[in-house]
Amino acid sequence: MSKQSKLDKELEIAAKRSLLKNSYYDFFKFFWSTLNHEKLVDNWHIKYLCDELQSVAERVFKREKKEHDLIINIPPSMSKTSIVNIFFPLWCWANDYSLQFISVSYSYQLSINISERCRDAVSYTHLKLPTNYSV
Repeated sequence: MSKQSKLDKELEIAAKRSLLKNSYYDFFKFFWSTLNHEKLVDNWHIKYLCDELQSVAERVFKREKKEHDLIINIPPSMSKTSIVNIFFPLWCWANDYSLQFISVSYSYQLSINISERCRDAVSYTHLKLPTNYSV
């Protein structure tokens, strides 16, 4: 590999890292296939929800006062669990590893399953990241 192509690759990795740390929506889309076998059917509500969660998280990262509560009312099978309970903690930890999360559900077993999927994602070989890549 030439010196220029190595530099280009390093710049590409740095750009991707920056994009994924600064955009929860891009992070979510990038890692979707890591934990899900079906293809992501992207829709406006996914970007909207990701942006709302990112807005809340950025205030938390800065240790700012809460502006409002975020209540999410979305029908079943709209990727809520993946967006909120699995990928969101991962993205937050990539930006602030000191944060803690509690997974709560109407069902004990569902809460355990969600927590295990999030745990598995963390241990899943750096989420299939390219060599020398860390979020």
